[in-house]
Amino acid sequence: VMPWHNGALISDAPDVFYAVDTDGDGEADVRDVLYSGFVESNPQHRVNGFAWGLDNWIYLAAGASSGDITCVRTGTVVNVSGRDMRISPDKGLIEPISGRTQYGRSRDDWGNWFGNTNSEPLFHFAIEDRYLRRNPYVPSPEPRVQIPDPPHAPPVYPSSRTLDRFNDLFALNRFTSACSPLIFRDHTLGEDVYGAALICEPVHNLVSRLMLTPDGITFRGSRHPSEQHSEFVSSRDNWFRPTRLITGPDGALWVSDMYRMVIEHPEWIPEAWQAKLDLYAGHDKGRIYRMYRDDTPPVAAPDLSQFSDENLVAQLNHPNGWRRDTAHMLLTERGDISPAAIGALAEMVMEGSSVLGRIHALSVLEAHGKLAPNVIDAALRADDPRLVRHAIRMGESHFREISPELEALADKDDVGVRYQLALSLGEIPTPQAADVLAELLVRDADDSWIRAAVLSSSLGHADRILASVLREMPESPQRTELVGQLVATALG
Repeated sequence: VMPWHNGALISDAPDVFYAVDTDGDGEADVRDVLYSGFVESNPQHRVNGFAWGLDNWIYLAAGASSGDITCVRTGTVVNVSGRDMRISPDKGLIEPISGRTQYGRSRDDWGNWFGNTNSEPLFHFAIEDRYLRRNPYVPSPEPRVQIPDPPHAPPVYPSSRTLDRFNDLFALNRFTSACSPLIFRDHTLGEDVYGAALICEPVHNLVSRLMLTPDGITFRGSRHPSEQHSEFVSSRDNWFRPTRLITGPDGALWVSDMYRMVIEHPEWIPEAWQAKLDLYAGHDKGRIYRMYRDDTPPVAAPDLSQFSDENLVAQLNHPNGWRRDTAHMLLTERGDISPAAIGALAEMVMEGSSVLGRIHALSVLEAHGKLAPNVIDAALRADDPRLVRHAIRMGESHFREISPELEALADKDDVGVRYQLALSLGEIPTPQAADVLAELLVRDADDSWIRAAVLSSSLGHADRILASVLREMPESPQRTELVGQLVATALG
């Protein structure tokens, strides 16, 4: 469920619908189906989410793989087989995105997306499907980068009593039900929790923490030094079944506890055992916990829907990720916002003291069609590479030629900036774009993600990039492979 306008978006395979309570009786009397056709499976394999993106789209985890999805408002049919998706409900749009998450997609403050499966606690989606689709003439890299070591079924350290298992006996005290990964987006729990990945493991009655360390354009993961043989949250109660985490608007970690005696799928439980168990025990006992530090107790969360446009703009600077996202969403939902708010957003991008506020402000301006060239250029010249990277993404639809600001980014020390530049230059059809792509490729030939980004952008530019590779790169197996891929692209 996700609040939206005056109601809520609800995923309920085969549909995603918008529900509104118009008469105040606590029950939705309007049910507007927006998307239909999602596969019906057991609960953890159904379409789920939702998560707000910095690009003004709502992201959904696929669960099981669906096929053709109908956008009810437009009648358009989109195939999302094997992938997650993003939706724009007001426009009736749906697009497939990279990777497939089983239950719960999450992003960090800077636009990096993460997912998982029951036995793979966390992976990072390093490249988006829309970029990979541009060049069908070269093999696409696997967009998922596994974060933990080992990536499959790493150990967990429960404090509850070990119960009998009916399948996957090898997975005892290992991740077997990983779900709802969350990148915690507030500083209230300490700097070693901000930006860390928290992962539910309901079979073992715990929430695990994975510390993320940048590794080029992706990440490595490791346990916190104090949790080498323990967990961030664990319970001795075998009925404790954490299945959803969010960064609360009050600065606390909110944990949804399904609270069931049996968490296993009945199909894996022998019929003789099923006869002895109450498979629904606990169905009326779920609860939500708030977890916080004694020295940073929860604060009252305001009703942001009652804020003026200008006050919502100010909330984009708030240190709490939920508050920033909600203010961002509300400003996007409101359609025409005041000229004063537009001016405040532009000023925030160009002169704001909060990098996160400047990032959100860029996106809100883009949502309203008010992202002016001078505002984009100011963000491209910023000192913080995370803001620059987002400015490149948001500016893609505005770039018609290579400006001095864009060309200068090819020399930036930050590999994330060069990577996003390589991806976004594929939207510019000029020969100068090919020259900058070639410069990036020659400089970063050893980086597999830069190579993938340049190749995704090389359609229409491949012959010119190829000439630079032949002229400037020394002989090597990588050069030979690149030459073949660029020739295939040019011929294609």
